[in-house]
Amino acid sequence: MNTTHVIQLIYGLSGVVAYIIVIYAMHGVRKLLHRSFITIFAIMAAINIATWLNTWISIRLLDEPIFYFYYEWVSQHGILRNALNLLIPQLYYAQNICVLLLTADRLAAILAITMNAKVENSGVEFIHKVQVLKS
Repeated sequence: MNTTHVIQLIYGLSGVVAYIIVIYAMHGVRKLLHRSFITIFAIMAAINIATWLNTWISIRLLDEPIFYFYYEWVSQHGILRNALNLLIPQLYYAQNICVLLLTADRLAAILAITMNAKVENSGVEFIHKVQVLKS
């Protein structure tokens, strides 16, 4: 196996293990953390793992001889090849959406603390509070 691929594999697997440990730790302190934060983080972890795995399979291992049988099989099934290639940019977009949601959630938490009030579950209330702050 190519040295670059081994390094990327170690990096990716250690990232997956880190996500599992963090989600397990968050499960232990779930009463201290806001439910929306835990949900967004778990979804973000799943999307990041899926992105790494799909990119690893679709792009990184193309020149590895041990996977030639897989790529020959995928090339015979055009819809599977196209689906894997289509997922690459879509998963990158999903990562960006998760970061946006996580940022909005943390902003809502900061606003709730600074305004000495709880942020409602409704997005309309959050937007109204942001508009009030702007004016």
